[in-house]
Amino acid sequence: MKWVLAIVSSLLCAHAAAAQPNPIPNSSFEVWHYDTFWGGLLPDGWNGFTDNGLITQSTDAHSGQFALAGAVATLLDSIEFPYVFYALSDANEGFPINFQPVAFSGWYKLTSIGRDQLVINLRFKKNGGLIGTCHFSDSITTNTYKHFSVSPELLFQVPDTVEIYVLMQNSVGKVHLGSNFVLDDISLVGSSSVKNASPLSFAIEENYPDPFSARTNIRYSLNTDGRVRLEVLDVTGRSVALLADDNESEGEHEVTFDADRLPAGPYLCRLTSSNGGSSIRILQIAH
Repeated sequence: MKWVLAIVSSLLCAHAAAAQPNPIPNSSFEVWHYDTFWGGLLPDGWNGFTDNGLITQSTDAHSGQFALAGAVATLLDSIEFPYVFYALSDANEGFPINFQPVAFSGWYKLTSIGRDQLVINLRFKKNGGLIGTCHFSDSITTNTYKHFSVSPELLFQVPDTVEIYVLMQNSVGKVHLGSNFVLDDISLVGSSSVKNASPLSFAIEENYPDPFSARTNIRYSLNTDGRVRLEVLDVTGRSVALLADDNESEGEHEVTFDADRLPAGPYLCRLTSSNGGSSIRILQIAH
């Protein structure tokens, strides 16, 4: 089973961060409850799957008494599934936030089989619309707690909601039994307002994963509203997929390119609008 997620590049908002309360509830995973639907323990304020040890309470904590543990498990007739865990409120609308985040950080341990990755993705929203993301991943086994800190991408407004997704994934195939992680003491820090934000540019960003075997995510930004066309061309210049062809608003956009029926090889992804054009080369490998 393959999980494809967008990759995050760098912080595009250069300003000093004022101290803000961590908006993530139960961010050290100290408080747990028994979930009657899944039949296992879940940390308060979080949702996820507890089947076959996908989610467990760990006493191997970075601080305090408990931490969050996740592992690849075998479910549904021996199909290997990645551990999936996500931070959503009881109404499945995410956690409230009222400031401009500039960093997401935490502590983790990881056992990686076959270069399985621990992946954490954040989605920042305002009035229900996506305005920014944040991404962390690692595939190197570490038996002692390791600190991470990553910055949001293309976040030019103060969000009102943040969703947090945590999982094991492998960019070239299904995940492996034996891969597992422990996560603790996660936090979001930031400023109450956006200052000196870099202006939006018309650009297409590097796809993720790259190379890919069946699907890849492609992100692009628009500096004005207008008609946009995003297509994928083969080495002969023939269009093999039309990913967007419509009027779109200024801001960040993301689409998934499904190449499952196409032969492996290099392709060109081209973005065009009245403001010009931008393109990247992508590589599909055999699957």
